[in-house]
Amino acid sequence: MTVYSMELSEGNQATYPLGTLKEWACQFLGVQRCSPAYLKALSIVLGNMARADAHGARLILKTIVPWATRQTMRTLLEQLCEAGWLTRWSNPKKATFAYVGRGDRTPEEDPAMAYSRLQREAEDADFKRYLTALGLTTGDCPY
Repeated sequence: MTVYSMELSEGNQATYPLGTLKEWACQFLGVQRCSPAYLKALSIVLGNMARADAHGARLILKTIVPWATRQTMRTLLEQLCEAGWLTRWSNPKKATFAYVGRGDRTPEEDPAMAYSRLQREAEDADFKRYLTALGLTTGDCPY
């Protein structure tokens, strides 16, 4: 299975409220103080992680980005690594990290179960296409 790699993009910033980001950083990353620059960097990193999950790709994170200082990114990425969200991807001197989203995880199910799951998903997709062709929604057919 091919795993595609993505890099950080400033345009994929998450739209979480600042209070929620600050609370999440304090609770899961052990942050005691959050500057606006740190919260912006955290928002961009979380938005890119969501994009990588949606595309089943690996996200490559580096400390040198145009929208945050090197110290801010180094602190943020080290905290995410300690929390288990990121892994160090290359040698420690380059400070490159990778987010192992859904695209990097291997399925735990055996081939027969995977085939059965794929068949069920195909049947569900056929049923949804049939309902759409008739102009019905799942709310119109409760049983």
